[in-house]
Amino acid sequence: MSVLIETNLGEIVVDLLVTQCPKSSKKFIQLCKEKRYNYSFSYVEQDFVCDFEIQMNDIFAPENINRWRKGAVGFSTFQENGVYLSKGDFFLQLGASDSLGHHGLFGYVAEGMDVLEKINTTLVDDHNRPFEDIYILHTIVLDDPFDLQIDSMSPPPEEYIKGLRILDKEAPKDEDLMRQEMESRALTLEMVGDLPDADLKPPENVLFVCRLNPVTRDKDLKTIFSRFGEIVDCTIIRDKDTQESLGYAFIEFAEKEACEQAYSKMENVLIDDRRIHVDFSQSVSKQGHHVHAQKFDDYGKGLEKRTRYRHQDTKEEHQYVFEHDLSHRPSPYPPRRSESRRDDRRRDEHSRDDRNRRGDQRYGGRDDRRRDDRRHDRRDDKRHDRRGE
Repeated sequence: MSVLIETNLGEIVVDLLVTQCPKSSKKFIQLCKEKRYNYSFSYVEQDFVCDFEIQMNDIFAPENINRWRKGAVGFSTFQENGVYLSKGDFFLQLGASDSLGHHGLFGYVAEGMDVLEKINTTLVDDHNRPFEDIYILHTIVLDDPFDLQIDSMSPPPEEYIKGLRILDKEAPKDEDLMRQEMESRALTLEMVGDLPDADLKPPENVLFVCRLNPVTRDKDLKTIFSRFGEIVDCTIIRDKDTQESLGYAFIEFAEKEACEQAYSKMENVLIDDRRIHVDFSQSVSKQGHHVHAQKFDDYGKGLEKRTRYRHQDTKEEHQYVFEHDLSHRPSPYPPRRSESRRDDRRRDEHSRDDRNRRGDQRYGGRDDRRRDDRRHDRRDDKRHDRRGE
């Protein structure tokens, strides 16, 4: 006896007062199953109510129970000939006001009070409409005590979307626009290297299984899933260093039908004291290796063709283009100069030291040269004395 309301700000669960308000509860369940509230946006009066409006010509008289409090849910009513009637618009009470006695109460919020706080703190304009619209995505009846069998009569979402100010990412979009966005994202992933090819799609015969017990082995998992059909490969992903299970695996079936059957039957099944989660694999790593190899082969073929083309079409006179003697021509570049005078001075000092060092090595060292100079001086002095005698 509850209804789940999915909004663009979060989920709200409403418990219905079926015993006290059977007529209003039945009408609300009927409207939810008809999907009348899908994409209906709200008007917010802070600390008072959040009202969701729908387009419906059916008018009814809800029950009148004065038990209002924060989190109460009821139909908006208007008075006609002394009777309070409703067109199906409902509201959520955001404050603790008790001045809503003439409206049709039919339930209370059981889960999602945090969503009510978000709605209450949103910014609105002068007409109490949020600058970023708050609207309902889906309404799901969790428990129907009346067992109503009703087909969906949801109005075309375009009627509401045209009036929305800011669309949420979950709002329906044009198919062409969605396809362009998907192609753009795939191309971006290919450019950054996360996707081998933008046109590459995940396989339809591979399952992704996670939440596995670390003790579960490949052989055990293959035995369990093999009852749905032939398994080509069953691999539990392990750590490269420790070889311990990372808790997820990929199972490749020989046929697509077997993969779909395993997907529908094995969700939340208990394996080695763990409830597993099963989904279709989105990995394209195996196909990526083939794509890279094919691209490399195609590139090699094209390179070979271009090389052969150039080799065949090259003429002999082209070989003499670079054999002219260009030494008599002046260089088009200016002569290289030192970056600074300090570099020139430093270069001169280094060259002088090199010359002195080479001279020292040639004459046996600086000390030997000085010794030879003194010996020559003594010889000259002796010669001079002999001549004086």
